[in-house]
Amino acid sequence: QFIPGIAVYVFLILSNTPASSGLFMNTIATFRIDGDVAGTYTHLTDNSNVFQYNVLAFSQQGLSDDNHVLTIEGSGDEPAYIIFDRAVYT
Repeated sequence: QFIPGIAVYVFLILSNTPASSGLFMNTIATFRIDGDVAGTYTHLTDNSNVFQYNVLAFSQQGLSDDNHVLTIEGSGDEPAYIIFDRAVYT
């Protein structure tokens, strides 16, 4: 839950682990606000083994100036991961 605000921005870290490593390397996420699906994000590895920081994965503006609940869920049928960096609300 975050305090009253009219917008939220979610940033993730992406690893780009090579598929040949056998590790989870893709990011597949569903974002919910107040229980309702508000967006999705998918990143498939580019096999570079280079981390990407400050990746804006989700944003929602125009929220009522009230308390809200943001939920981030792994989604999809294949193994994936989510490395949360930060959320900003205004």
